[in-house]
Amino acid sequence: MAALVPAAGILFLDPNAYAVWALAATLTTIFLLVDFGTTGLATKLAAEARIGGRPLITLFALTAVPPILLTVITLVAWPAYSAAAKLTDARDPAVLLLITLVGVGTTLRSLGLISAAVALGRNDFRKRSAILLAGALTQAAVTVAMLASGVGILSLGFGVVTGGLVQLAFGIILERPDRESASTEPVWPLVRRFASSRGAAVLFGVAITQLDRWSLGLFASAAVVTVYDIAIRFATMPKIALLAFGGGLVTEASGEPPAHHLLKVFRTYTKMYAVLAGVAILPVVFVAVLIGTTRTNLPLLVILPIAVLTAMAHAVNATTIPASFLGMGLGRPGLELLYLTPLVACCALSYVIGNLTQLPLGQVGIWAGAMFACSVIYVVAFPRLNGWRRVNA
Repeated sequence: MAALVPAAGILFLDPNAYAVWALAATLTTIFLLVDFGTTGLATKLAAEARIGGRPLITLFALTAVPPILLTVITLVAWPAYSAAAKLTDARDPAVLLLITLVGVGTTLRSLGLISAAVALGRNDFRKRSAILLAGALTQAAVTVAMLASGVGILSLGFGVVTGGLVQLAFGIILERPDRESASTEPVWPLVRRFASSRGAAVLFGVAITQLDRWSLGLFASAAVVTVYDIAIRFATMPKIALLAFGGGLVTEASGEPPAHHLLKVFRTYTKMYAVLAGVAILPVVFVAVLIGTTRTNLPLLVILPIAVLTAMAHAVNATTIPASFLGMGLGRPGLELLYLTPLVACCALSYVIGNLTQLPLGQVGIWAGAMFACSVIYVVAFPRLNGWRRVNA
């Protein structure tokens, strides 16, 4: 849903407007992802019955800071970016209102995500699903309805705000916090650890999977940005589904379970994710090529490589999901940094090379190659990083 709804904009907007819409849509993802690790920590604390009282209030406060701060930064930086970008619609004054609406809506949704994370930690999957679906479906319905009514790029902002309000309301109603924690053990050390290590991992993830379109927007045409965004959105749909499916692994790894059990879980889920993500490659490429050839004037020789590279890169990266969730459950969210650090460096290099050479496929090729290599190395090394290599599963 998170990837499909923004992609629906291509049915109602021309490539020039869609390119700006695509950048704004990345903000909805960025503002939600940069949460200082609060959702993962909320799940862990709930699984260990330590979520009530001040820890929960602290998590609510922490998760609201990033979207507010990032909205202000984006509003300040947008005039300079729009002046440098080759996207003609980037100079539309309505974009500033769109950014503001996205900031407000994602702040509301981030608060609702804490309630959903608590429900997950308590193994109340129905409440978690209700909270998440209420916000997502409302946002989708409002966004598409406004697009169909001719509202234009602001449809995204109004959809995010409405979805955020509904998700927060469902979170408050369905997942009422405990007045007292079941444990008096201090949780601030965990808060600091997740805020630093998991927060850094999320920032790196944003640089890898979201800033690519902002880099392309500086030198590529609106048609190229449109095709790339469509390819990315359809490539990430299977990964988003797998992320939702694997959230329970945080609970699985909490409470110090036996190493042989964790190794078995890791191997089982990693193999399953590899198969599911691999099966999705061909449909993703087909849809991206179909939309690219019918909605833009780019030749197939440009569209096809973009579609194939993005689909394969995200499919391979999806195999790191079990390791990420298990690392959070083990209280070691910083393990991701071991592969994200070199990956973000390679991606930054691809952005620089792309802008220097003015070659979109150069940026996309380096980015995809780095995603593939770093993801594989991390998955292979994960058992050793946790001392599981001598455990028979």
